[in-house]
Amino acid sequence: RNYLGLFLVITVFVAASGLVLAADSATQIVTFEVLPVNDISVSNNPAPLRTIPGSSVSDTSTTYSISANGATKKITGQLDADMPPGTTLQINLEAPIGAASAGDVTLSLSAADLVTGIANGSWSDLQITYTFTVDPGTDPTAEDTRTVTLTITDE
Repeated sequence: RNYLGLFLVITVFVAASGLVLAADSATQIVTFEVLPVNDISVSNNPAPLRTIPGSSVSDTSTTYSISANGATKKITGQLDADMPPGTTLQINLEAPIGAASAGDVTLSLSAADLVTGIANGSWSDLQITYTFTVDPGTDPTAEDTRTVTLTITDE
């Protein structure tokens, strides 16, 4: 009888040890990163801007949307080519909440600040206003185009 009891105790101990020894674990290292978001898009192109010398015409038919995170951002704007003599093209971007618009900015080949102080967030349907001005005495020109590049960057 003692052998039977001892046998049962040893069997239970070995079985329990086997269960403990059968347990295993594995580990993984997970690497993660939050990437910066600097997205800007426009709704479409404005209608042709046509006017006579000594006056100006504006267009408010387009909007822009932005998403940004990380450092405070700004939006700059520039043209791909100079405007014809006696003409100017201005742009005015509505600023997202908490940011500041520079108001009417004359566009040129050099990047100019249009909106500053953009915090983290996403905004859509922000108004773009273009104003085309022709000085008095300017000769008529054939229809022409300019590409306006809007860029969102760290301030």
